Amino acid sequence: VILGLIMGIWSIIGVAFFGNLEVPESRYFRNFGEAMFTLWQCMTMDSWASDIARPLIRETQGVGYVYFVSYIFVSGIVLSNVVVAILLEKYLAATKVSNEMEEEEEPDFDFHENLARSCEAITEAVNGRSSETAKAHRG
Repeated sequence: VILGLIMGIWSIIGVAFFGNLEVPESRYFRNFGEAMFTLWQCMTMDSWASDIARPLIRETQGVGYVYFVSYIFVSGIVLSNVVVAILLEKYLAATKVSNEMEEEEEPDFDFHENLARSCEAITEAVNGRSSETAKAHRG
């Protein structure tokens, strides 16, 4: 959605800047639809510099630089964020599934409960032996 909005804004600007120039490359910005397709080509880095941008930059003397560099920069950031968001979502989903599988496989282990049982067993064993030892010495 954001990428479409950015492409739409830059398409309107491109039609205004380049649509009426007297160079053959201005045909890429004659109307909104062609400008959108041209910006898609620029965003995917498909022969945009030599076929589209350079002739228009030469003709506009500066405006073209700002237009194309700003578009590539902004669309690159948005596209990078989209890719990172997709990868992060897939990673979180995979770790969630992995954690759920680990919880199912391992029984619940309560450290404090096991420590208390061990201490009780040791106490009983020590008390039982000490009472047996005391009886043996008395008798």
